[in-house]
Amino acid sequence: MITLKCSDGELIEVRAASAMLSKILGEMVESGHADGVIPLTEIDSKTFKKVIKYCDKHADFAANNKSGTDEEKDWDKGFIDELDKNRNFLFCVIMAANFLCIRGLLEDGCQKVADTIKGKTPEEIREAFNIENDLTAEDLKEISLENEKVFG
Repeated sequence: MITLKCSDGELIEVRAASAMLSKILGEMVESGHADGVIPLTEIDSKTFKKVIKYCDKHADFAANNKSGTDEEKDWDKGFIDELDKNRNFLFCVIMAANFLCIRGLLEDGCQKVADTIKGKTPEEIREAFNIENDLTAEDLKEISLENEKVFG
């Protein structure tokens, strides 16, 4: 087991097989630098627990020769769909996956965001991600005129 200390001070133990899904943690394990407590200054415990849930499941899939199967793909889809119910938390998990270099989780999370944006107007994107429109009427008019010049 490997012990990690999250940014909020909580200590979390992780199986070595799960930690190996992270390029960063995997290199620490392989080089023998995973003894003691590893600080995760960029990730809070709630987010890290969710990331480890993903890693635990994928370590289990690998151990049971089920990597790349439909079962794994279905589990990933359900996991990301559940995260998408709270987009702010989804973004936290994506940032944690990026920080820890967990390629599959990062790609799945980013794909979910891309799918959400695809084919939407700026207004629909703002609504989907709860983004306030801080452009004034004057700003919008200026953008419209610039677009007209560029796109005819």
